[in-house]
Amino acid sequence: MRKIFLATLFAVILSLQSFCGAAATVDEAIFNGNENLKYPIVHTGNAAVDKKINSVIDGLMQNFVMEVKTDRREHGINITVERTNFQVMCNDAKNSNVLSIILGQSKYGSNGPAHPTNYSHALNFDLTTGERLTTNDLAKFGCGDSNELFQKLSLKLKEFNANREIKTSEVTSLPESFYFDEDFHLHFLFEQNSIAHYAVGAIDIDMDK
Repeated sequence: MRKIFLATLFAVILSLQSFCGAAATVDEAIFNGNENLKYPIVHTGNAAVDKKINSVIDGLMQNFVMEVKTDRREHGINITVERTNFQVMCNDAKNSNVLSIILGQSKYGSNGPAHPTNYSHALNFDLTTGERLTTNDLAKFGCGDSNELFQKLSLKLKEFNANREIKTSEVTSLPESFYFDEDFHLHFLFEQNSIAHYAVGAIDIDMDK
């Protein structure tokens, strides 16, 4: 009887863990055998969730490789550097069931633009469903609605703007690029050369600082 009770209790605990979610395991992998193309593979313990998350990442890697091939074949750009990397920013921080990953991509051609082209994909997933989160989902995490967030972001950008010549007038809505950090702070991310001079770099605004 005791064994049956313990087995039932263990099964209940496992089901609760599955329902509530937990931190994922994120492994590093090499794309197409190119050691410069590193990307994450996510394991949550749920095959369907893993497939949703990893298919998004795989699609971004495929697109990057195709962009490089197009630059070479159709635009005649001699791409001498092509790199990707990633950083896990949030992995179920504060029991949020959120996974945030920054997937960075960089390419440079010796007969192309003077500077490398850098891009950071901010990827946010619900660890219980595998769905990719958008700005429409931020309210349910207590971040406020879109209007509140935009007003707050505008003030943050003005504070950040000192001597940086940021084109704040070009920011007319919330950027789609965001992530959560290990303290579950919300960050909005502006790409290099998007609203400021290239030398300023990417602009990362911590909304909870």
